[in-house]
Amino acid sequence: MNLEKKRFWSVAAALLVAFSVIGLLIFLLGPVASWATPADAARAASINASRQILLATLAGIFAVVGLGFTGQTFFLSRRGQLTDRFTKATGQLASNQITERLGGIYALEHLMRESSKDHEAIVELLAAFVRERSPQAEAGRGAPGAAVGKPESDVAAALAAIGRRPTRKEGVSINLAGICLRGASLSKARLARANLSGSDLRSANLAESDLSSADLRKTLLDEAELYQADLRFADLRMAELRRADLAWANLQQVDARQAQLQGARLVGARLRSAHLTAVDFEGASLVRADLRHARLWHANFTASNLASAELHRADLLGANLSEANVAGTAVLDEGALAIDNLTEEQIAHTRSDPRSIPGYPRPVDRSKVGRAGDEAAKAGFAFFRSE
Repeated sequence: MNLEKKRFWSVAAALLVAFSVIGLLIFLLGPVASWATPADAARAASINASRQILLATLAGIFAVVGLGFTGQTFFLSRRGQLTDRFTKATGQLASNQITERLGGIYALEHLMRESSKDHEAIVELLAAFVRERSPQAEAGRGAPGAAVGKPESDVAAALAAIGRRPTRKEGVSINLAGICLRGASLSKARLARANLSGSDLRSANLAESDLSSADLRKTLLDEAELYQADLRFADLRMAELRRADLAWANLQQVDARQAQLQGARLVGARLRSAHLTAVDFEGASLVRADLRHARLWHANFTASNLASAELHRADLLGANLSEANVAGTAVLDEGALAIDNLTEEQIAHTRSDPRSIPGYPRPVDRSKVGRAGDEAAKAGFAFFRSE
């Protein structure tokens, strides 16, 4: 039922109620008032008193009914205004002028905040705008950053509006799959359950963003900023994250099979119970990373830094630990028994460099500070051994 029909039926109902009330008033002030008045000498005064009470009651009823119709009229009027604003803003998105497109995006964002009913429609519309205005991810593969560039200002504005949208229940996930968003600024963006599979997000800023349960299969995230990002339950299968910054990110229970993480920064990252089969961590920094209960079958840790990483009940079946720094981990002590499928051959190819452990005292240059520096250096190393 459209808005015009709703208005027609509202007016018809109002007229019906008005005539009904008039008829009821005549009935109450006539027969009912006479019947409700006792038959004695003060009958006339009593009838007048009864009529006054009935009139007051009817006035209250009229006031309540009037308020109800006023509220309905306001709602219909506001609904019409919101519809007009939505139509106008949508038309602006198709403009050839960048200023008009930006105005349409900001108008839709304001409307989304005001109207929870239009929330999902606006999110889907903005996501469709981003997909239509962005090049395909394949166009950016293999091309230098300068050849592709960052998203246009209108696309960046639409992404920002999506990322900072109000927190409401949503029935559909955001679809941003297969497009090039290299260098996009999406810090603290709300992208939980978003579909970003196959997209190009190289060098994008996703620090502190919510990507929990997101679809990131085959997504390009090389050199992306994912500091403290929430990636719980995300699908990172075959994703490329070379030299990405994932320090202190939450990656619990992610599925990152065959992902490329060469040279990535995973300091303090939480990877508990993650599925990391055949992941390439070559040269990556996993200092203090939490890898408890992680499945690391055939993972490549060549020349990686695992100093002080937690590996309790991690499964290292067939993992390559050549030249991996395992200082401060359970690999080199009796705790190795709590690491699944860890062999003596794997341990033999590791190295232990405690200087990479945070808080490890740096040696003092004795040639500059003399004997006092020598004593300080000895005291520092003695403190480390006591730990």
